[in-house]
Amino acid sequence: MLKRLFRVTFICLIGAGVIFSSPFGINCTHAAGIGFYLSHGIGDGAADFNEDYDSDDWWNDLESSGDAKFSGYGFIFDTAVAKDEVFNYRLQIGYEDAEYDIDSVYDGDLHIDISDFVGNFKLDIDRFVIDNTFGFGIVRKENFRIWIGPQLRIGYMSGDGTMTLIDGTKLNLDFDDGLVLGLAPVIGVNFNFINNLTIGVDLGYRFNFFVGSVDKTYYRLFDSGYFYGNDDTFFINFAFIYRFDDNF
Repeated sequence: MLKRLFRVTFICLIGAGVIFSSPFGINCTHAAGIGFYLSHGIGDGAADFNEDYDSDDWWNDLESSGDAKFSGYGFIFDTAVAKDEVFNYRLQIGYEDAEYDIDSVYDGDLHIDISDFVGNFKLDIDRFVIDNTFGFGIVRKENFRIWIGPQLRIGYMSGDGTMTLIDGTKLNLDFDDGLVLGLAPVIGVNFNFINNLTIGVDLGYRFNFFVGSVDKTYYRLFDSGYFYGNDDTFFINFAFIYRFDDNF
């Protein structure tokens, strides 16, 4: 828990530094908005997870699938929240707690489905992400703005997992140095209030791809390898933004 807290604090500080030091940074001569966002997403049966290790053990070449969900938060920066401009660039830097509930396991070495031998298989993943959204205002009014556009993601992931067999044996997984790439179509609306406050809601469907290193331990055995996979999730973001000279 303490390790995660340090990671979250670190990424938040980095995010703040990037926003204020970037070419899009806030100053008195540029109109923009800055704030924070909350995010949640789910994907039923939309996660694929694969492991490949150095040894030939029959638990070491698995192709798994199941459900995914995540919750997150972070900083947000937008170049056109309320003003009458077609294009806006939105930057989000944040943390996500992702959980995978695996219900199907296939052994690639034996070429058989071994799901019946697995009682419980869960992954708990930390993701630190940077989302770049390129929005186009299709409806622009004084009090609200509706926009659509593509979103590109790059991120880092780490975490752990536990596979419990039906006989009670536990296999522990340790993920490290994982790369996350994502793509999502997004549609959103900004509700602009007085006192430069904006509340935004956006929806999307994200395709995440990931790859990295993993260690697996059980009994006194230890093996290292790599993992790769993908998840597809519907997501919703709630943004709370303060505008600097950003008015219609």
